[in-house]
Amino acid sequence: MKILKKITALILMISLVGIFAPEVLAAGTLTEVSDQLSRLKVSEKANHYVKFKTGTTGTIKDYKIEFPDAFDLSSATTTSPEIKVGGVDRSADGNWTFSNATGTKYAKWTYTTATSVSASTQIELWFNTVGNPANSGSYLLNVKTLDDSGNNIDVGETTVYIVSDDQVAVSGKVAETLSFSLSTNATNFGTFDLGTVNTSVPNVTSTISTNAASGASVYIQDQGNGTNPGLYKSVSPTHLIASASTTLSAGNEGYGIQATTTANGSGATITIASAYDKSGNDVGGLNITPTLLGSASAPIFQREIVVTHKAAISNLTPAGNYSDVLTYSCAGNF
Repeated sequence: MKILKKITALILMISLVGIFAPEVLAAGTLTEVSDQLSRLKVSEKANHYVKFKTGTTGTIKDYKIEFPDAFDLSSATTTSPEIKVGGVDRSADGNWTFSNATGTKYAKWTYTTATSVSASTQIELWFNTVGNPANSGSYLLNVKTLDDSGNNIDVGETTVYIVSDDQVAVSGKVAETLSFSLSTNATNFGTFDLGTVNTSVPNVTSTISTNAASGASVYIQDQGNGTNPGLYKSVSPTHLIASASTTLSAGNEGYGIQATTTANGSGATITIASAYDKSGNDVGGLNITPTLLGSASAPIFQREIVVTHKAAISNLTPAGNYSDVLTYSCAGNF
C-alpha cells in the first residue's frame, strides 16, 4: 500500500512538471532563400544581394545573415538601397551592423523600432565588399529573422559556391581594311579654246573606305615634265603649261585642279586640303611630289573626293598634244 502511494505521488509530480514547463515555440521557415554575389572568385571582395520570403507573421527587429569563418567581413559596407520589404525601400527605418569575430561572423540589419511583417513577404537585403574564402567550394549561410528579444522568428539557409576563377576573358580582332578606287583613268580637255578656261571631261572621283581609327589620307602627285608640274608637250619644240595656284583666265596660260566632296558614303567626313578647296576659276597648283588632297580623321565608308581639272592657253602656247599623269595614293591612318 505504501509503495502504491509513492508511485501515485511520483506520477503526480511528473504530471505537474509537464503542466508548468515553459512552452518553447518552434521557429518558422524562410522560403526562396538566395544570396547573389557579384564575384565568386576566391579571396575577391563581393557585393551581396540576399533575398527570401518570410515564413510566419511576426514583429521583426533584425534580419541576420550568419557567415562561416572563411568569409571576411572586416571591410563590409552598406549600399543603397539597404533593404526592401515587399518591394518597398525601408532603408531609412534601420541600419546595418557587421561582425567579423571568429565564430560569430554576420551581417545584421536592425529596425529602429521592431516592425510587424506578414508571412510570405519578400525581403531583399544589400551589402557590399565581403571578402570571399581563400578556398573554393560550397559554403552554407544561415539566414534568420529575430524578434525584439533576439529569438528566432523564421530561419533558413542558402548555399554559395566559391570558385578559383569566375571570369572569362573574351578577345577578338577586327582586321584592318582600306579600299580606294578611281572612277576613271583618263580625262580629256579636247581641243583647247583660247577664249575660255577649259575643263576636262569627265571629273575624277576617288572613293575611299577604311576602318582605321584615325581615318585616311589621299595624296596626288603630278608627273609634268619630270622636273616641274604641268601639262607637257614632249615633242620638239617642247613646252610646259605650268601648274600653279592661281585664278585662271582666258588667254593666260595656267593649269590646276579643284577638289570637293559629296554627300555619299558614311562615317567621318573628308576635309579637302586648303590648296585644292577651290571654286570658280581658282585652282590649286600640282606638285611632282605626293601632296595631300584630302583626309578624314575617323573610319569612313565609300566617301568621295571629286577632282576637276582646269587649264587655259595663250596666243603664244605652241600647238601640239599636251599630256600629264596624275598619280593618286591613299594611306589608312591606323
